Amino acid sequence: MICDIHMPKINGLDTLAYFRPEYPHAPMVVLMGSPDTGMAVSCMHDGVVAYL
Repeated sequence: MICDIHMPKINGLDTLAYFRPEYPHAPMVVLMGSPDTGMAVSCMHDGVVAYL
């Protein structure tokens, strides 16, 4: 799954939290328009395979 962190109606982190239990083996990639090292580290700890 490829997911943006900032979306109009839902936060990308909420989306990841929803899909992770349903699809635990699906690789997840997070996109964000501005660099945020803390957010990248948090996403990686939550199982995201790439942060762009």
